[in-house]
Amino acid sequence: MNEHLFSDIVFYFGAGFFFLGLLFFIVAIARRRNPAARKLYVQGGVIFVGIGLLLLLRETKLAYLESFAKTLQ
Repeated sequence: MNEHLFSDIVFYFGAGFFFLGLLFFIVAIARRRNPAARKLYVQGGVIFVGIGLLLLLRETKLAYLESFAKTLQ
């Protein structure tokens, strides 16, 4: 049961990082006047979206492999 709890926590952290990165992109679009701040928000958005996607893909891959292993048994 603890392994499912850990995977759920990692999955939700990944989703949170992904949506935080999207929020950074929205703020970057709204900051048209200050190009330095806009660049900073875009860089932050790329980092957060990247971390979120890595966590989501990790958990999705593990869940797929686990279900595939159960079908082989």
